[in-house]
Amino acid sequence: MSIFKKRKISIVAIAAFTIVFALGIYSAFAVDAVVPDENLSNALITIGADTSGNGQIEQEELSALTVALDLSGKNISDITGLEYATSVTYINLQNNKIRDISKLLSLIEASPHPLTSVNLKNNYLIISDNSEDKAIVDQLSAECVVEYAPQDTIPVDNVTFDFETLLVGVDTTATLTATVAPDDATNKNLVWASSDTNVATVENGTVTGIAPGTATITATSEQNASLTATSIVTVKRFHIESQKYSIDRSQGIIKGISKTTAIGDFLKDISNDATNLTVYDATGNPCTDTTMKTGMTLKLNVGGTERESLKIVVTGDGNGDGEISVADYTLTRLDILGLKPLTDVYRTACDMNTDGQISIADYTTIRLDILGVKPGNSGTDLPSVSDPRIRAFLDVALMQQGKPYVWSAEGPDSFDCSGYVWYCLRQVGYNVGRTTANSYSQKSEWPYVPRDQLQPGDLMFYISDSDPNRIGHIGIYLGNGYHIHASSSYGRVIICRVDGWYDQMLSHGRRVYY
Repeated sequence: MSIFKKRKISIVAIAAFTIVFALGIYSAFAVDAVVPDENLSNALITIGADTSGNGQIEQEELSALTVALDLSGKNISDITGLEYATSVTYINLQNNKIRDISKLLSLIEASPHPLTSVNLKNNYLIISDNSEDKAIVDQLSAECVVEYAPQDTIPVDNVTFDFETLLVGVDTTATLTATVAPDDATNKNLVWASSDTNVATVENGTVTGIAPGTATITATSEQNASLTATSIVTVKRFHIESQKYSIDRSQGIIKGISKTTAIGDFLKDISNDATNLTVYDATGNPCTDTTMKTGMTLKLNVGGTERESLKIVVTGDGNGDGEISVADYTLTRLDILGLKPLTDVYRTACDMNTDGQISIADYTTIRLDILGVKPGNSGTDLPSVSDPRIRAFLDVALMQQGKPYVWSAEGPDSFDCSGYVWYCLRQVGYNVGRTTANSYSQKSEWPYVPRDQLQPGDLMFYISDSDPNRIGHIGIYLGNGYHIHASSSYGRVIICRVDGWYDQMLSHGRRVYY
């Protein structure tokens, strides 16, 4: 390569470096545009104010403008920069979105061409007594002619939510916050709606989960129906639910699980999405390929958050091996003798008749199971029911077994006697008013049933200990001499025979399904 070519390349390189360096210096000293509002800038460019042709309005170009400036209907929000238009005597700013007109004050003192007239009609100004805008208008009016409306309405131009998606639990609430712009809009009222009220409802931003599913929540401007914020709400169960097993949240347990129940089969009887459920063994390790054992834990995780954790109780499994064996019989016997008390979920597992106590009846049942005479977790010997309405009612009633008695409670985690009946009926679609056992006993639309003609599903009424003229307790007849009820004496929902006090105080029955 010749010396000339090398020198030519060097000159080109130096020139390129000089340009880059110059651009760097320019960037370092660049300042904010004197007209930040894009709509104002475009309007000024359209009327020829950009004499340099660089696409920006500069201070010198604004100072060069003279006489009249028509900027009406240009969607302008900010008039920053017009304070440099010191040779303009008339400005038409009507039909824009201007909120601050303070920049115009410097123009009424401009020399030698002060502002003599300005049109401010139909902007986002609050020109009322004692308002900031009115004070500025008064100052302008003292030196020039000002056209304005006494009180212009500031319209809504946007509605947004803080969340585009939202996760809500069944029977829980979450809040959606809607932002209405501009902040000083005259009417910021919103109309809230849910696309599916069977899944989720909404009231003033409070979203309530009703049932698992997806719904769209909207907030629409009352002033402008075309402006709507939208959020997709997913409703999931935040509590573990089962149609087969009994859940006692006061103790944090799930019980009624049969011996040798595989984990997979157990999970099939849980109403929640199986992907949100994990079974952990007694040491805290997740497990999937074994049978259920007392002392395990079932956890529900939804949306990355643990929502509920329940200890597992396998009926009759007092030592946590998932079986009913001599070991369980021995543990129960030792508890009765006071030699080695059963504790925690293991005591619950050996309470075979769910009366809250460990007694001879419990270890007898365990012993019979071991001998193969009567399975310990077969439940009470009840007759079959053909009527699907009654069967559904009794299924719900049985699922509440073991839940605590709390006066005036009506579920789903605790009950008093009438609240228990009310809850069970409602769960199968029979909507009846919430009232007392005494009132239910007199309900004429339910046929009266003599005590010797009771059938499964009939309601049973017991005379009050303190007032022989009143009904003080209510239960549900299961058949074969058994009933289920929320017992204050036992402190929980139990199944027991209609004998002793119950036989003495039983008044009559009422038939809900006939």
